[in-house]
Amino acid sequence: MAIYWGGLSCYDFPSAGGVHTRFRLWEVSDPSVELTSVMEINFINMVRWRRQRDRDLAVNPLHRWLAWLDSQSPPEFVEEVKRMDNAIAVADEMQAFVMSDDEARELYEMRQKAEMDRRSEIAFAVGEGRQERDKELLAFLDKGYTVEDLRRELASR
Repeated sequence: MAIYWGGLSCYDFPSAGGVHTRFRLWEVSDPSVELTSVMEINFINMVRWRRQRDRDLAVNPLHRWLAWLDSQSPPEFVEEVKRMDNAIAVADEMQAFVMSDDEARELYEMRQKAEMDRRSEIAFAVGEGRQERDKELLAFLDKGYTVEDLRRELASR
């Protein structure tokens, strides 16, 4: 499952870790108590993947899948990983089959458009929020507040 947020900085999530990070559920008051070992949330950070230079396609299946999934991968790179990994070749054939069906492709394109619309709405809302915050900060500065006053004001909220 992929989770997307509005701004580019949100795509570089989480702030720590590598290309692939995994999180599990723990008891807050006693971290030695794990809810279950079969449930975890995995994040693939495509920003870091694209920056990574030492990709080990021959040994690392995750790297092969990311190369296939990355819309920015050159076609010859995608062909190489399909030759290396039969599961990716099968997935590519299935994707081609689904995309050849007009109704399935239309549903896919509608989902893509909805996702782009959602991202755009989030980006707009974040931008609006920043503009309001900037106006508020300028109003404080106009009143003679110092930067330290602003820090205290924002920390008290």
